Parts: sequence; structure tokens; C-alpha cells
Amino acid sequence: MSGTVFAGLVLALASTVALNAGFLLQQRGAARAPALELRRPVRSAGALLHAPGWTLGFVIGLGGWAFYLAALARAPLSLVQTVAAGGIGLLVIMSAVLVRRAPTPRQTTGALLATAGLVALAVSAKDVTAAGHGASGTAFTLLAIPILAAVALGVARGSAASTGAAAGLLYGLGDVATKILLAALPAHPGALDVLAEPFLYVVLACHGAAFLTLQRAFQRGGPIASVAPMTAATNLLPMAAGVLVLGDPLPSSAVLVALRGVAFATTALGAVLLAESRSAVEERPREERPRVSTTLAPGAQGA
Repeated sequence: MSGTVFAGLVLALASTVALNAGFLLQQRGAARAPALELRRPVRSAGALLHAPGWTLGFVIGLGGWAFYLAALARAPLSLVQTVAAGGIGLLVIMSAVLVRRAPTPRQTTGALLATAGLVALAVSAKDVTAAGHGASGTAFTLLAIPILAAVALGVARGSAASTGAAAGLLYGLGDVATKILLAALPAHPGALDVLAEPFLYVVLACHGAAFLTLQRAFQRGGPIASVAPMTAATNLLPMAAGVLVLGDPLPSSAVLVALRGVAFATTALGAVLLAESRSAVEERPREERPRVSTTLAPGAQGA
């Protein structure tokens, strides 16, 4: 292994640690903020900025993304994603350390399954060398309609797991739109070329809505229940859409195709186990909940 690749893997590990530390701090801050209303994004963002510890978590998370980009510049995507796949397991460990309690057997099993599934997906993706042909606006719309319907159902259900999964679907949809945007741009795009592409605004809308939805998930439960389904959906949707919508090829080996199918199922099962887990690691102090829930918008109390 070259020194450059090794440095990339170290940066990928630093990215995973920073991102999950940021999630933990953001969740603790969001849990103490007034309930977020997706219809009032500016007001909700202001409430988050005033929440104790939330801004620090946001800044640490931005540092994590910077480390991730630096890692991609030095190591292959498959290796970086393999390191990043350990994020769910790391989140469980960091959450347990934070409250000084060991994870439950269900959380441990879920973390192992989700991590193994994401690692297997990264390995199966390593064999794919060709790129897809992109997708039309019509194809993206056909994908977006059921995804947005699932997002609406997840938010309406109101649990940390369903809202976190909704955030992950929005992030994943934004990633698909990003691939379409990059495919539509000329080889050496200028600022005007980028601004003229409609998919730029689709990307911004998806990621902006995903960010606020994830913060709302943080208010509905602990970081494990919200981040695990978010991470799974963010990774699984673009990979499935890449094959079904963008024309990405499947791995050349039948064994790797089977591995990818098993990895999808394993990741989903692990996320479900984590999302449905209940323990002191996940629970917020009981006295904090009424102050948050009393500010819910009309009609959200039953969510």
C-alpha cells in the first residue's frame, strides 16, 4: 500500500469519527430545541443554532465531510467507503461511551449486520468499472414520485426511525440528482453552466430538506434509532437507482451480484434492528420531552 493511499484511509477514519461525533452532538442539541417545523425552515434553523452544543456538532460534521473529500482525493472510492461503512458500529460504541452503558445485544447485532452489509456493498461495487449513461428528467421524476411518497409517510409516522429513513431517502435522492447533474455538465463547466442546470436546484432542495428532516428525527429519538436508517437509506437508494435508472452495470461476476443482493438485505435488517432497539443508550431524559412536544404544529401531536 502506498503512502498516499494509507493517508487516504487515515483521513477516511477521521471522517467517520468526526461525522458520528457531529451526529451525537447535533442530536443532543436538537432534543433540547423547540420542535422543528419543515414548513418554516428559516425559523427551525435559527432554533437549532441557539440549541446548546448543536453548532459545535454541525461544525465537527462539516470537518468530517472535508476529511471525506480529502480521503477520496488520495484513496479509491471502494476503500474509502469500506472504512466509512464502519460508521454505524462506531456510532453505537460512541453512544454507549457517552452514557457509560454497554449497547444492548439487539444494538450490537444490528450494528454488526449493518456494518457487514455496507462493507459487502463497497466490495461488490469495486468490480464495477464502467459508468452509467445518466438519466432523463422523466426517469428521475418516475423515481422521485414513490420516494417522495415514502418520505411523506415516514415524516407523518413521526418516529425517530421513520423520520430518519425519510431523511436518508432525501439524501439518496439528492445523490442521484447529483450524478445526473454531473453527467449533464460539459467537460469543463463554468459557473454559468452549473447555474443553468435545473438539477442543481433539485440537489439543493433534496439535501436541504434531508438536513431538516434528520434534525426532526433527532428530536423524536436517540442518534442510533435515527442515524442507522438514515445511513442505510442514503447508501442503498443511490446504488439501486444507479442500476435501475442511471444505467450503471451490475458486477461482472455472478458471485458479486449475489453478494450485493445479500448485502442489501443484511444492511436493511441491521438498520431495522437498530431502529427498533430501545435502551438507556437511546432514551433522552424524560423531563426534556414535554418541553419539545408542546411546541408541535397542529396535527403533529398524534404523529
